Amino acid sequence: MSCKPGPREDAKLVLAVPLSKHNIRDRLVWNHTSCGVYTTASGYLAARSMRINGDIGGRGRGATSSGDKDGVESAIGVACRYSGGSFLGAMFRSTGDLGSALLTEAMAIRDWMMFAKQQGWRTIEVENDSKKLIQILRGKIGIPLEVNIVITDILRWFISMEITFRFTQRENNDVARLVAHWNCVLEQEVSWLNVPPHWPHATLSKDCNS
Repeated sequence: MSCKPGPREDAKLVLAVPLSKHNIRDRLVWNHTSCGVYTTASGYLAARSMRINGDIGGRGRGATSSGDKDGVESAIGVACRYSGGSFLGAMFRSTGDLGSALLTEAMAIRDWMMFAKQQGWRTIEVENDSKKLIQILRGKIGIPLEVNIVITDILRWFISMEITFRFTQRENNDVARLVAHWNCVLEQEVSWLNVPPHWPHATLSKDCNS
């Protein structure tokens, strides 16, 4: 097999892509083609996107390279801070193939509200980079059928808690997305308070200090 060398800086990014941890099956962060195939060429596209958009740049990153192209696994990730900005906790879990980005985002908010309720927190501010979802939660637009049950759960808890829903730009929500990415690596549900595990510590610390 022969291939045309790409730019050296792209090659460095490709080589820097981490392998899966704990000896589970490999889940590289390549992009996949429209046919669901992971290729070296798509790896270079992912590398260029990483260079432009940072570590989470690239569509399809974190998805398994095996199975049906329509059966892409997804995960939700939530990062929480004190009002002063310091890191409080985080959680992530796999959602399977929901087939809806809006439903995945809604489930992330519902899961975190459930976790907050268990911790006894009563005043929280929820940030999300889905403008449509925030508009739904604020009552600005109707509730689509696909998220009706999840939104109903959220609004039911809204009555017993002091909650503010706020839209944030995608680039300001990187840590939550990286936390979700770790689920694709570890394949398990994880939540913690105050002191994160060693693997995302550098990312979380950098975000809190920036």
